Amino acid sequence: AVVSTQSTGENCSDTGGGSIVNGVESEDKAASIIDTSDYYNHMQKLQVKFARVMKDNANLIERMKDIEHQNTLLEGETDTIGEYIALYQSQRQALRTQFRQKDDFISQLLTERSDMQGRISKLQQLIQDLPLDSTLKDDLLRQRDELLELVSKLDTRKVVVDGPKYPGHRGKIRDM
Repeated sequence: AVVSTQSTGENCSDTGGGSIVNGVESEDKAASIIDTSDYYNHMQKLQVKFARVMKDNANLIERMKDIEHQNTLLEGETDTIGEYIALYQSQRQALRTQFRQKDDFISQLLTERSDMQGRISKLQQLIQDLPLDSTLKDDLLRQRDELLELVSKLDTRKVVVDGPKYPGHRGKIRDM
């Protein structure tokens, strides 16, 4: 059915699906209503997506703060480990110095021992080569034998040593 109004010049027809007003279909209005509902649907989806992204962003920020905190802790542990390494190296250096000093001291003792053995041998030879006078022969022989006995009792392995009291101190060698 077509309805016509002459005073306004508008043609209206009812075709069941839409009406025509001034040559524009009412389907355009329906399409714009559908477009509006699509707009709202897209807007809601966008809002949901925005909320999810913001939540993800907040989680990432929280995770970043946690990682920064862990990084700070690890930096502190790294510094502590570095201090332990420096302490270990200084202690090792002190031990090396002590061992070197000990080796030097032992070397010095061995040199002094060899010198002492040479002196003892020379003394024994001198005592044996003493010229004996016939009048003093018995007395000198007895004294020579006593000296040889004393010299033979000297054992250079029993040199008394006061050990180092602190690193770098060699100690004293005492004669017996």
